[in-house]
Amino acid sequence: AGARDFYEGETARHLVEDLQAGGSVLGADDLARYEPRWRAPISAEYRGHTVHALDGLTGGPTFLQACAALAGANPGRDTPAPDYALMLAGVIRAAYAQRLATMGHAATPQAGCTSHVSVVDASGTMVALTNTLLSRFGSRVVLPQAGILMNNGMMWFDPRPGRPNSLAPGAQPLANMCPLIVHAQGRPWMALGAAGGRTIFPTLLQILSGLLDRGLSLEEAFHAPRMDASSDTLRIDPRAGEAVAAALARHYPLEVAPDTVYPVCYAIPSAVQQGPQGPVGMAHPTSPWAAVAAA
Repeated sequence: AGARDFYEGETARHLVEDLQAGGSVLGADDLARYEPRWRAPISAEYRGHTVHALDGLTGGPTFLQACAALAGANPGRDTPAPDYALMLAGVIRAAYAQRLATMGHAATPQAGCTSHVSVVDASGTMVALTNTLLSRFGSRVVLPQAGILMNNGMMWFDPRPGRPNSLAPGAQPLANMCPLIVHAQGRPWMALGAAGGRTIFPTLLQILSGLLDRGLSLEEAFHAPRMDASSDTLRIDPRAGEAVAAALARHYPLEVAPDTVYPVCYAIPSAVQQGPQGPVGMAHPTSPWAAVAAA
């Protein structure tokens, strides 16, 4: 019956009846008032490229803040790996501290069901699309009439009152999704994004910096060992080497964690890029659910 049936038709009626039978305060008016929002991107310059991100309670504002801080640190191809890792860790941790203090309280890392696709067509038009179902099997509740498995988006809120991200009627929660479009010389150059909760923006920052600061190819940037500095304990892939791990351990609590299929420690990115010979794509090398395809 079309998309609006979910919000106003028979499906909406079943949803509301099932939810209210379980004690929910959600009503028919709440569903009927829902509508998507078209928003202009926020943009910033980085190394001669223009990075476009989503505004609002997404990872976009935090990502651009981290880009500005990293540009100020001015890493280059000759920056020793331990020094470069310390730059990244400091930038990511500072950006996350600002995020949680002003935008809300992010959920702790956990296994989730977020997906990201990066697409380029023959004309060079690019799309970066991130969608999430939150945790695997969501709330683990199936509504009896609707037959729909409900998600657990309430975990995005802070249950404590008086916080930037506290639960409230009509409020939107803080989310970590961070799809990006990067322009070079006024044209789409790369679409980039990832799945992985609060590890998303740190992963994307390292890939973009690898390309523009370290001179890596897209494939090299995706294969490079990564860190996650979004939590109190910093994680580093052992492939980064002992010198990098030792430098980080002198400043932060450190866990050496390999890039395993499960648990996911460093997000699962994908990207498409306009290369010298035409468009190229890259997906997270170790994930069995990530792939690149040409139509």
